[in-house]
Amino acid sequence: MAKNKLTDKQRVFCNMYLSNGFNGTQASIKAGYSKKTAMQMATENLGKPYIREYLNEQIDLMLDNKQELTKQWIDECKKYAFMSDLEMETTGTKPSDKKGFMDLLGKYLTLFADKRDLKITTIDKDGKEIGISLSPADRKKRIKELEAKLNRKTVKKTTKKKSAKKK
Repeated sequence: MAKNKLTDKQRVFCNMYLSNGFNGTQASIKAGYSKKTAMQMATENLGKPYIREYLNEQIDLMLDNKQELTKQWIDECKKYAFMSDLEMETTGTKPSDKKGFMDLLGKYLTLFADKRDLKITTIDKDGKEIGISLSPADRKKRIKELEAKLNRKTVKKTTKKKSAKKK
């Protein structure tokens, strides 16, 4: 484990580096390195295998914690979102609470497509990407525009040919 090789200053550097969006210079300054040498110390620290190992271990821990917290949050939302009427009555849960949890789950699982921007694209005969972007506010208008564009390009005008009847 890399933790044993780290000095206190290096440990602070690593924790600051992870918490500030991976800015090595700022992490060095917060860890107590001088402003003059902060960038150099960040490069030096990040080049040390045992520091990289420690950072990777911490990132893995954060990801594991995030996944566990996300799972717990989803389980709690499901508990309320799918309560029976009897459970709602005994726990004092309001129908609006149940609906709120259902909405949260739906948003998390991106079930409500009408609340997201959509982009529809295709590749034309020259290999160029063409398409249209649809936002919730102007979706109907943009869909009609898209239909119009598609109809103009795909609908062939047909004319009836008059044939002369021979008697």
